[in-house]
Amino acid sequence: MKSKIEYLVILSLVIISFLTYSNALNAPFIFDDYYMIEENTFLKNPKYFPLFFKGYVTSYPIPKGMCRPLLMLSFAFNYWSGGLNPVGYRIINVLLHFLNATLLYFLLVLLKKDTPKTLAFIITLLFLVHPINTEAVSYISSRSDLMVTFFILGGFLLYLKKRYTLSCLLYVFSLLTKETGLCFPLLIGGHYLLYQYRSFKFTFKEKKNFFLLLSLITISLLYFLYKKAFFRGITPGGLRSPLSNILIQSWVSFFYLRLFLFPDNLNFLHYYPQLNSILQPQGFFPLMGIIIIVFTLLLLRKRIYLLSLGVFWYLLMLLPKFYATLKVPAMEHHFYLPSIGIYIILMEVFKNFYIKNKRYFLYFALGIIFILSIFTVERNYQLNYPTLVWRKGTEKEPQHIGNWLNLGVSYK
Repeated sequence: MKSKIEYLVILSLVIISFLTYSNALNAPFIFDDYYMIEENTFLKNPKYFPLFFKGYVTSYPIPKGMCRPLLMLSFAFNYWSGGLNPVGYRIINVLLHFLNATLLYFLLVLLKKDTPKTLAFIITLLFLVHPINTEAVSYISSRSDLMVTFFILGGFLLYLKKRYTLSCLLYVFSLLTKETGLCFPLLIGGHYLLYQYRSFKFTFKEKKNFFLLLSLITISLLYFLYKKAFFRGITPGGLRSPLSNILIQSWVSFFYLRLFLFPDNLNFLHYYPQLNSILQPQGFFPLMGIIIIVFTLLLLRKRIYLLSLGVFWYLLMLLPKFYATLKVPAMEHHFYLPSIGIYIILMEVFKNFYIKNKRYFLYFALGIIFILSIFTVERNYQLNYPTLVWRKGTEKEPQHIGNWLNLGVSYK
């Protein structure tokens, strides 16, 4: 009976995912797809494939210097199986989104034994159809976020099931997909220290955890050595100071939450304030908010497990953005992996209400999911007309010059 329910959940997720994104499958390439796929010489001849392991991502220097060989090989697979027909590329993206939703469901069920499976399914549906994820799914070049989420989610699930060897293998795959994979050892180490560590007694169980952490650290060191020895990267610098970057990313961290709760201003390019001093309110209050949340997490981590774990996941997966000086610091596909923490939080927030008011909760939740799915379908429709996408962009975010530039390119 249990397996039948799981099969039904998986079948429902795959049907809903493809129904929600079906109207964008034929949409043309857009934005960086031009450099990553359409005009990328390296995808079109197998003799260039080894260069992916040296940071040759595109044949035009936008962007260049990223270590993402598995991502590029997946694009090469699409090219050699279907040329420049965008349908095949987007089918892979939707499939990855479905797989991530499936892993999220099993994670929500596994984290607590008394988790209502229907509630876990409803929250998974919210992840599946939420319009903030359309950029990660329908914008082909953001496949890196789909893939690294799959490897990190899968690796964390395997860790919870004590399948440590396979967990390490998925960590390697995550590193070869996107640099964000480096968060995985911090996720495992943090989860162990915050929620599992009691006292240092070198039992058999503690030995296994110790060797897992040692293995993850060793893999990370080998990754850095590999990049130093073979990787010919070009990293843009001087975009902003470290303090400015921290302040801007603190603002962006709360900006994503605003878009999650009120997805009325979704866009490829978002305006963000120029923050250079901690005295600026838009930088000070978000940074203080994050610090207060972190200390609260440490104090209440065992009393409210899912809530603290969700906050930990969200902030940890955004951590690379505080270090890396991104040219565009606020893009919706950057929210995809961190958002897993938000859905873990929702399990904690709605669990008691769901148990006491199951019928009313289901009516309300399914209504919200239906409305959000309409927003997602509507946004996917826009992708069929790039000029419409950028015209909407100039209306929603007129202060970001990139929307005007891309509108001009689209007209041209």
